[in-house]
Amino acid sequence: MAVALSNMKARTKLISVNWDGESVDVSYYPHRVTPELLEKVTSAADQDNLDVLGVMLEPVLEWWDILEEEGGPRLPTDAATIKTIPMSFLGKLQEAIQEAQRPPESASSGASS
Repeated sequence: MAVALSNMKARTKLISVNWDGESVDVSYYPHRVTPELLEKVTSAADQDNLDVLGVMLEPVLEWWDILEEEGGPRLPTDAATIKTIPMSFLGKLQEAIQEAQRPPESASSGASS
């Protein structure tokens, strides 16, 4: 059965990022991590562009449970907002997305004969 690329890229995944004793839920588009996006990230990194995390995360994030203030609405996941988020959280978020992207190890790969 065929699948439309637009439908594939529209699928989301929910992950939790543990940061500073808090669990932050994040919804992202796992199938938007493409060679094209990685080229953009690499190009930004090659230019010592400090926006490299925004270049990578903005097209991938759907929403996150980060609020401006307690009880307020969620902050947007646009590049301007990403620039205001602590690097320690963005690093954890990037690690969590990369970990979620890895294929699961087969049960037999760790078994000894």
